Amino acid sequence: MRCSRFITFFDGGKHMKTQRHLLAAAVLFFLSVNITRAGFNDTVFGSFFFIQLSDPQFGQWSSKPYPNETANFNLAIDHVNRLKPPFVVLTGDYQQSSTDTAQVNAYKRGLARLNPAIVAFSTPGNHDIGLPPTQATINAWKADYGADRLSFVYNNCLFILLNSPIMKDSTGFPAGLGQQRVWLDSVLNAADLSHYSRIFVLQHYAYFLLSPTEANGYYNIDMPRRTAYLSLFKQHGVTAVFAGHLHDTSVALDGALSMVTTGAVGQPLGSAPSGLRIIKVYADSVRWPYYGLNAVPQSIDMPPTAVTTPFLRPIIREQAPPAGVFFIVNAAGRKIGGALAGERYPFVRRQFTGAAGFYLLIGMRTRTPARIIHCDR
Repeated sequence: MRCSRFITFFDGGKHMKTQRHLLAAAVLFFLSVNITRAGFNDTVFGSFFFIQLSDPQFGQWSSKPYPNETANFNLAIDHVNRLKPPFVVLTGDYQQSSTDTAQVNAYKRGLARLNPAIVAFSTPGNHDIGLPPTQATINAWKADYGADRLSFVYNNCLFILLNSPIMKDSTGFPAGLGQQRVWLDSVLNAADLSHYSRIFVLQHYAYFLLSPTEANGYYNIDMPRRTAYLSLFKQHGVTAVFAGHLHDTSVALDGALSMVTTGAVGQPLGSAPSGLRIIKVYADSVRWPYYGLNAVPQSIDMPPTAVTTPFLRPIIREQAPPAGVFFIVNAAGRKIGGALAGERYPFVRRQFTGAAGFYLLIGMRTRTPARIIHCDR
């Protein structure tokens, strides 16, 4: 994987060729490599942006030498190189057939044009490891691109990249699905004890397009597995899931969890043109505009972040607060009771209309016990 020498990331496998060391006992499922790039593994939040590319899918749109796919992917890489994000995430379906050497090599030639100062992360799609994927196809993916699941930290935000084809259909490798779920649980449980400002999940398949209760279909993760993962993400305070596969765009909500589906760099199959998504992470919000390849801005201006109070990541619970450990904030996130009345917590939002909703919040800079904040209406 092109990022392996430059950042710290964690996976559940043993295929990495870089020097590794075991982390603390709480995260024994992870392996790490040394950091040499600013921002990665940083425990202080600062505004930043990254770019998502999905579905270049060489061989779907035009025949060898794939002029349409090549032109679009090269243009997308040119945009990324000009904008200079710290990293880019590619969310699957890099070629029509993973066994077609010409298609695979065409994709790799395009990716090799990426500025080496920009870290590239990859997650597999169904056209990369098959549906259902097998242990053999996943191992082949690992040999080419590295881990099929991994996590990393940038500017105090946790990123989790998942193998979603095995969620869609695990019949070819049932043990692989279980292994990923054990790993994911350990990542999220460890995150609850940390101070991440945001948690983002990126993968190929969307869990849903319009509604978390929509019918099973080709473009989403089937129920009841879908419900289990969505519940897990909401329990641990995941901000958003970014996916591809649709070759079109869609944004929907499950409570406070955003499900964002990004269109294809390659052939469009809906109303959205071939394009890319730029995700901008600010102190008080996350924005994710989608741009057609002919409408990408020339530059991205991210204002500096002034952090005067600990950032708090909401983990939504519906429970009564234990006595003596909660305080009340208003809709702007300002505490209206307690010793530090008036202190502002930017990530507090009105998520509930009733009195039963509470936030379990973990401070960013200290390892003090979690505090439950009751949000008023």
